[in-house]
Amino acid sequence: INNYDLDVEKIKSKKIEYLFDKFIVKNDIIMFVARPGVGKSLMALALCNMLLDAGKIERIFYLDGDNSHITIKSRNIEFLKNKFGNKLNYFIELSDSDMHIIIKELKKKDLTDFLIVFDSIKNFIIGDRNSHKDVTELMNILKELRNNGASIVFLHHQNKLNKDFNSAFAGSSAFLEDVASAYELKKNEDQKTYIFTPLKDRNNISNSVAFVYNQDNTITQVDLDYALETNDDIEIRELILNFIKNQKDKPIYSDILKYIVHAGYNKDKANKIIQNGKNKYWKSTKIQQNNKLVFELLDNSDNQDKSQRGDIKNENK
Repeated sequence: INNYDLDVEKIKSKKIEYLFDKFIVKNDIIMFVARPGVGKSLMALALCNMLLDAGKIERIFYLDGDNSHITIKSRNIEFLKNKFGNKLNYFIELSDSDMHIIIKELKKKDLTDFLIVFDSIKNFIIGDRNSHKDVTELMNILKELRNNGASIVFLHHQNKLNKDFNSAFAGSSAFLEDVASAYELKKNEDQKTYIFTPLKDRNNISNSVAFVYNQDNTITQVDLDYALETNDDIEIRELILNFIKNQKDKPIYSDILKYIVHAGYNKDKANKIIQNGKNKYWKSTKIQQNNKLVFELLDNSDNQDKSQRGDIKNENK
């Protein structure tokens, strides 16, 4: 029995390695979930492109069970294949027997520095995605691949919006039980940004992260507040900036709030924008004589939009 006991020395040498800092953990299983059409495949392919470019991964196996040849043509697959050759193996419209052969061969290999993407995971279940037993059998295969050294990302669908039931993902809870981390992906159409919010974080290292998609099949990380902004948020912020700028005396909080509400915006939303803009677009200083906060613009407020967008490509590229 002692032969099977935990080797403490092995644990001491272990450390969390990232493929993408504070987002994708190396040699683990990660789930992306989203509504259909949000951009799961788009984000996954951009990550594959960047990870190969940066040398974070030696080889990628992308198993696509969702999309047709016509669909993936619009995603520059030809360009990526020509760019990376056999470093990017892209499998599409495979039969069950072909898939079985590929998985069987992968189980035999040392998969260190390999990334395997399943798009989407429902296509690889033998049985029912609502069956805990059937899903667990598939997850056990993913764990075998992980134990061979692979990093694994699988894409999964969320249930259709329902008044009485709105689970974070479709099917059995076994999908979530056996992953190290899981993210819900949403798109903000106003800013054209993609936001990943943690659903599970076994290693306690993940936060929400946001990106914009670039036409060269890469993504650029951007400030989360910027990524979540709606058109209303932007309009309110511009009103606040102009109001502070055009006041003879530094305005107090109530002056700004009153002005925004009078312009027809919700009080709670206006307050949120005022608070979020502190030390980004404006600063507040307490006056001793009446103990009130007065607001003034930061010197670099005109440049904040550019910095929040993250015009410089992410360091992980």
